[in-house]
Amino acid sequence: MEPLEYDRVWKLAEEVAGIGHWEWDIQNETAYWSARKKEIYGLDPSETPSYEDFLSAIDETTRAVVEAEIRKVLAGEKEFYDLQHSIHRKDGEERWVHEKGYLIRDAEGKPLRMAGIVFDITDRHRLERELIFEKRKSSYFEKFDALTGLPNRHTLYDDLERKLSRDESFALVFLDIEDFGTVNNTFGHLFGDALLVELGRRLKALGAPGALYRYGADEFVLLLTPEESDRLEEQLRKQFYEHPLHVEGETVKLRFNIGFARAPEDARTPKDLITRASAALSLAKSYPQKIPIRFQPYMEEQIARHYHGLDALRRAIEAGEFVPYYQPIVDTRKRTVIGVEALVRWIGPEGEPISSPAQFLPLAREHHLIHRIDYLVFAQALRELGNWHRQGWEIELSCNAHLDDFSRIGFSKLFRRYQPLLTSLVVEISEEEFLACSDDEKERMEVLAGLGIRLSLDDFGTGYSSLRYLHTFKVHEIKIDRGFVAKLPEDSRSLDLIRVIKHIAEIYGLDCIVEGVETREQSELLDSIGLTWQQGYYFARPMSAKECTRFFREFR
Repeated sequence: MEPLEYDRVWKLAEEVAGIGHWEWDIQNETAYWSARKKEIYGLDPSETPSYEDFLSAIDETTRAVVEAEIRKVLAGEKEFYDLQHSIHRKDGEERWVHEKGYLIRDAEGKPLRMAGIVFDITDRHRLERELIFEKRKSSYFEKFDALTGLPNRHTLYDDLERKLSRDESFALVFLDIEDFGTVNNTFGHLFGDALLVELGRRLKALGAPGALYRYGADEFVLLLTPEESDRLEEQLRKQFYEHPLHVEGETVKLRFNIGFARAPEDARTPKDLITRASAALSLAKSYPQKIPIRFQPYMEEQIARHYHGLDALRRAIEAGEFVPYYQPIVDTRKRTVIGVEALVRWIGPEGEPISSPAQFLPLAREHHLIHRIDYLVFAQALRELGNWHRQGWEIELSCNAHLDDFSRIGFSKLFRRYQPLLTSLVVEISEEEFLACSDDEKERMEVLAGLGIRLSLDDFGTGYSSLRYLHTFKVHEIKIDRGFVAKLPEDSRSLDLIRVIKHIAEIYGLDCIVEGVETREQSELLDSIGLTWQQGYYFARPMSAKECTRFFREFR
């Protein structure tokens, strides 16, 4: 078999692997570049390149490195020329290349030619840079808050360990914004974010550099000297009461709940110090005067109650005491029940309610137990939905959830088990969580939609920033927040806002449900503007599955 010609081999290699090749005649100062090499460097196929064309594509700093590398090869200090560097093409595009070459000498060892290959590694280089950036970003966000740039609770814990090990005397101060939820609901979550950033900037002036941390959604921590903590109330008055915050054209007067503990006299470990300062904060929230409260020994009982409640919560989860109660969603025009919303209740062994959701849900979220409660509710509610469908009640089931739930194996198995029912399942995600979701959580929403599960945006209208997401994600339904309905029929502005939200839903082709309907007047008013899918105490309070079945039969 005849061997293939040299040029044909290179041409095949270029086509298959995208490799360019080149030669540099050192004696005659001429160069040969293959078609692929010219393409990488942005030259026309008809151009005759030179060694200067090669150097001119490289910036001055890199050029010095390249020329030094070539000199080492010519001098025999290195066997191969091997470099990765950027190039700047004539069309302005920057690319990254990997050049490799070897030197050909004559019989006397004098350099004659260099020959080599070139790879375009632009995509690989970009990916490597992105991976490095993501790694650094991940490392950064482990220690710092993404919104304010302040150190977070993990950094606080590390810093406390260092200070306590040196037996320093200092105060750990919790600051909680009074009624921050109202600010978010009034002005929207983007405004709330801007407010938190400005607040962090102001708070930095109260202590030493690096002594401020963002601990939670609207909680900050300051590490102050004992003397600074004594002056804190006066400093806050000067910073915030005498000089209110100005954010996006609005003037905001903030009030704070303040609780603190001192080291080493109140606690000698980070966990104890945080727990005791947090106990003082809890007590401060009940004081209308909004004065700083220092931890006192009698507050230990409060801490004990907290952990007693936590133990009871864990036992109740193991015993399956968290069950769904169902509130019907009705179509007032057709006079039918179209769905139910599953709402969690803590019901004891004897059928008695143990604690309200307003009491146990915050504790469950704080200690990362909420996904276990969500699972219990989902599993039982899907089972009841199957029973209702078999009885001929073709209704939809709405369940409140957290996006983090759906990354867990238990939920995946649950959805596989109840696959035929998924097209009748609506997952309600709060507007607050919807706006703060990560890229991973956005992907989870896409997966849910792919399974046939409908997505509902709960509490719609409490933050204007959600509007821009409606066309981005596969949201199927919005639920108008009960706060708009509460003032009906007297408040015409609330009705105007409801009309606007209805119009938005129509534009995007979304279903629209109104929550919090409590009177006949409210229901008829909403019905008159075409909002016939309603939910609220006027129709029924949350009830057990058995009571709900009876409601289906009797509702007119």
